[in-house]
Amino acid sequence: MRIIILLGSLALGGLWFESAGPVPPAPRAEIEVRVVASRVAGVAPLSVYFDAAETRADGVTKPLHHLYYSWDFDDGAAARRTASGPMAAHVFERAGRYRVALSVTGAAGRRGQDEITIDVAEPAAVFAGARTICFANDAAGFAGAPADAEHVVTTDFDAALDRFGSGRRLLFRRGDRFACRREHALQTDRATQLGAFGAVVEPDARGIAANAPLVQCEGEGFLLGVRGRGLRLTDLEFARAAAAGGVVDAQHQTEALLLLRLSARGFDAPVVVSPDIVEYHNADMHRGLFMVDCRWAAFGGVGAYLGAERGAVLGCSFGASPTTHVLRIAFARDFIVAQNDLADAAPGRHVLKLHAQQKVSRYGRYAERILIADNRFAGSVDWCVAVGPQNASSDEALRDVIIERNRLVLRGGVNTGLYLNSAATTVRNNVLLAEAVTSDELDLIAITRRGIEPVPDGVEVYHNTGYCAPASGLRTVRLVHVQEHGPAEARVANNLLAAPDGIERCAACGEGAFAGEANVAAAAPGLVDAVGGDVSLRPDAAALGSGVAVPVFADAEGRPRAPTAVDVGAYARPQAPTAR
Repeated sequence: MRIIILLGSLALGGLWFESAGPVPPAPRAEIEVRVVASRVAGVAPLSVYFDAAETRADGVTKPLHHLYYSWDFDDGAAARRTASGPMAAHVFERAGRYRVALSVTGAAGRRGQDEITIDVAEPAAVFAGARTICFANDAAGFAGAPADAEHVVTTDFDAALDRFGSGRRLLFRRGDRFACRREHALQTDRATQLGAFGAVVEPDARGIAANAPLVQCEGEGFLLGVRGRGLRLTDLEFARAAAAGGVVDAQHQTEALLLLRLSARGFDAPVVVSPDIVEYHNADMHRGLFMVDCRWAAFGGVGAYLGAERGAVLGCSFGASPTTHVLRIAFARDFIVAQNDLADAAPGRHVLKLHAQQKVSRYGRYAERILIADNRFAGSVDWCVAVGPQNASSDEALRDVIIERNRLVLRGGVNTGLYLNSAATTVRNNVLLAEAVTSDELDLIAITRRGIEPVPDGVEVYHNTGYCAPASGLRTVRLVHVQEHGPAEARVANNLLAAPDGIERCAACGEGAFAGEANVAAAAPGLVDAVGGDVSLRPDAAALGSGVAVPVFADAEGRPRAPTAVDVGAYARPQAPTAR
């Protein structure tokens, strides 16, 4: 007979090999895996949120944090074919049947699998005939438009949106310009799309075309007031001469709202999908908000102000905010913030601010099950990334947060890279770089409690690397600082700090009670090229093999970590270790 085996050295990659002979597997306890999807069918582009919250393994009390999850979306044409983490998000842009597979790995070779099928319909069939209307600036501009669609010649975006209706698709020709002078209310109860047609010219790394249809806006309000379910806004560019208003404003509860490859410049707040509005209407929370591969530039206020469940901000680029936070998430549950690029906030504000403003009686006490992964944050503000209550007098609660594989670049007067005040939170495989910092003291990661909110117990900080440039003005740098009134239960292990002589350095410090193990602070701990941004370990680094066993199974690049002879810091050695 033939059996399928999973090679232990390749378990994290989910790579399967077939063996022609019967090889009896070693006895081991399996992991019970269950994949749940926000929806299993719909028309492309179809945004789907996946989670494995019901996955269980004997003896594992925190499966969300202590197992390794590897996703394969079965979407070979997509830029993001795979993902890792206990939850995942994907946009299926082509029709077909997809078998989404999840492999889960635990300690001692334990593993499990599950899969789910997603059926994606062809837009040409769903939006056939009169359900698609195409707009171009001239009669010769309909090359690439669906042949059975209605073709309308116009330069007036307002007139085009007068044709909007739930269940329709409005497509604008790439390379054309459309004028907009008023606001529009878009209410939907099924799949509906505003998008583009025509050949794509010079797409950037996010797929945003240089010739995206340009909507030139006047006025001061929000261009699109949205509500209902199933709306897709894709491949459009919006511009305004002076910063005012915004592009998208949720005026009531929304479900399955997709913002894909949009770009905007010259607005005050490009996107507002606020939990405040659903609290006001006593409605359900926004569900299924996806903001994917969007580019927000030259905005006057916040880049996006959000609150939602079972959604994602994925692959977006945010410019600097001159007045407030760059990205503010006021409530999140089952939510992903991944692969984004976020720049400076205003003084006293944050590049990412995540808290838990909500109507407790309706939504429960916690913002929870949140993944913040693979982002690049850059800031010179006091706190670059803040995860916790919005102020010292707000009794807000966050739990089950995973912060991994992010890169924080810190400059100027920053005094805290990652400010953390949430319970049951894991911080792992992050890189924090202090470049030309002018403040006297710097906490790269600070864990604290400053107000009436719950104590942030159950915090685990593993395998992070911090680096302080020699030209910095710092006198004291701490990689992990467990501050007074912070958690009563925290474990800090295998973290690596490089800071030059003359600067007081500490890899793990604290006034609170915490367990610190195998944390290393040194002037030259053997990094490849820290000045150039490469803080991986050289073959002669003392941090190789000097760590302790923790439930982290891959490094910052997704390479497997050895269960023994554990390497300290965010990067494991390039190849699996051999027996010594």
